[in-house]
Amino acid sequence: MNLVNARLNKPFNNMHALKQTLTNLKKHYLLFLISSSIEVLFFYLLTRLHVETFKAAAKHIKEAQNVIQSQIDKLTQQQYASLDKVLLGNADFALQYHEIIKYVGLFILGLTLIWLILRALNWLIAHKIAQTKIASKEFAKRFILFSAIGFALFSAALIAYTSMLNYAAFNPLPIINAKTANIIFGLMIISIHYFLTTAFAMPKNSKFTDIKKCVIAAKKILPAYLISNIILAILLVIPALMMKNYKWVGLAIAIFVTIPMITITRIYLISVQQNN
Repeated sequence: MNLVNARLNKPFNNMHALKQTLTNLKKHYLLFLISSSIEVLFFYLLTRLHVETFKAAAKHIKEAQNVIQSQIDKLTQQQYASLDKVLLGNADFALQYHEIIKYVGLFILGLTLIWLILRALNWLIAHKIAQTKIASKEFAKRFILFSAIGFALFSAALIAYTSMLNYAAFNPLPIINAKTANIIFGLMIISIHYFLTTAFAMPKNSKFTDIKKCVIAAKKILPAYLISNIILAILLVIPALMMKNYKWVGLAIAIFVTIPMITITRIYLISVQQNN
């Protein structure tokens, strides 16, 4: 009977969470503006990091390709199988390869710092706006732990995706084609995002290794997560399309509509967990 009542009350709980979110936003509008500004900074720094590191790496990728091509031209057909050994012994290729690895490493390091500082700060502000009782130190532990788990899961998903693409490319009648691989990878990324969102939105102090509580909480916020992220997806697509012909209009929509909605979604999902 209690289970039936809980299911019947879930839509009402979610509506109450929405009203609670709007009330808290009115009370803490300054924190909301700070959070939205941090979100703008997060995406700006992420974009600059991506552009600068990969622009620098692109030069070395081109040089490495030139070295590969020059080595291929020197090899006979029988020597193609030993191309990897030839390249490893080539000083020019080794130099370019190490430069590429360096810039990839710098990107990962920069991404980690931006994520751990700005993303953690924004989730903590969302908890303050939602008026949860979670301690900052406890949340920091939780954020670092689940971020590490999320990175490991993403790495595993990326390896699986690459393997599926290679399988599809080199098999004449593959069971999994490239289109199916893209769908599977997309679902894996959504699942990882859902898991992380649930973990970061948990409103109470708990043992930061308590993954079981995260799984239980994930079941409670699924409808709210789906609805809010569908709305977010639409608000991401609209400015992206607008930027093709109306750059400044698209940018304005992204800054003043999409980004504040990301902050509101965080607060709402925290409130949903408080009401379930």
